[in-house]
Amino acid sequence: MSDLAALSELVHGYFHQDWVYEYADPWDVVDEFIAEKPQLAAKLPAEVNSVLQEHQSEAQLKQLLRELRFGYHVQAHGWTYRNWLLAVADRMKQAKAG
Repeated sequence: MSDLAALSELVHGYFHQDWVYEYADPWDVVDEFIAEKPQLAAKLPAEVNSVLQEHQSEAQLKQLLRELRFGYHVQAHGWTYRNWLLAVADRMKQAKAG
């Protein structure tokens, strides 16, 4: 697997176990990551693409994110792990283009 520095920083550094006490919603977390770590944010879409190619099932994605110490339960907001990762990568791309 390729280096996952950006994904690891986002899911462990920003979506830590107490993120709900610091942010109004998950997109605020993502936006702060983009603002504070623009170089990592720019790398995230490629990392997501790699992860999705290497982890085909939801169970595999869940396990990977659990290993990265992800503190957000995406299902609570109607997401699958795959769809959430794609949405976050898209938001990173839009931020870079904007």
